[in-house]
Amino acid sequence: MSDLGETLRDARHRMNLTLDDVARATRIKVSYLSAIEDGEYSTLPGPAYVTGFLRNYARFLGLQPDDLVQKYRSLQPAPPPSVRAATRVLANGHQRAHRARLFWFLAVVVMFVIGAYIVKQYSQASAHASYQPPNVTASLAGTIQPTAAPAAHPIRVYLRAQAPVWIRVTVDGRRAFQGYLDPAHPRRWVGVHSVYITTFNGPRIRAWYDGHPEGRLSSAGGILVQLAGPSGWHRVS
Repeated sequence: MSDLGETLRDARHRMNLTLDDVARATRIKVSYLSAIEDGEYSTLPGPAYVTGFLRNYARFLGLQPDDLVQKYRSLQPAPPPSVRAATRVLANGHQRAHRARLFWFLAVVVMFVIGAYIVKQYSQASAHASYQPPNVTASLAGTIQPTAAPAAHPIRVYLRAQAPVWIRVTVDGRRAFQGYLDPAHPRRWVGVHSVYITTFNGPRIRAWYDGHPEGRLSSAGGILVQLAGPSGWHRVS
């Protein structure tokens, strides 16, 4: 019998308990309790179960579970050192070196892809930022000019974009809007003499003039200037 088993058995005897009493209280089989007290750990399910049984048994007897578990572990033989063949060690070293090279190669590829994406996004942003829409002047507008006399009724223009698109809106000679028209937020403008609309992506914009649908601003992309006046829609350029 081991010192560990004697400690448990002495504590149980002092409490006038049988193994059956302990088994009913801790729900540990009598055969397991007897094996623990006799030090026959090989008959138990495994080290993890033994430490669990010891903790429950010690706690029930009022002993320190950690002390008993530590004593049990000190009684176990040390595992034999693992000796690997030299060829396996060398093979594992080559595998680690290969995995390291593969890791760094993939890291370089990922960094290259990320860098290319950042450059592309920056180029697109710079292109939008550097684009200067044409100024709508009298020479650009050609012969179509807004009448100097007040219109009989206000000029109402309603625009809806199918995708984000840049526009400039000039109402009665003053810039009323310049930026991207959001598909989720259509815009409306009201003028007295004229409403100029400048964009470079007319197919993505649908227009309504005085409540009547005018369809798309154009059928193809490119710089476009439209004029809404008292007499209706006119394409300036």
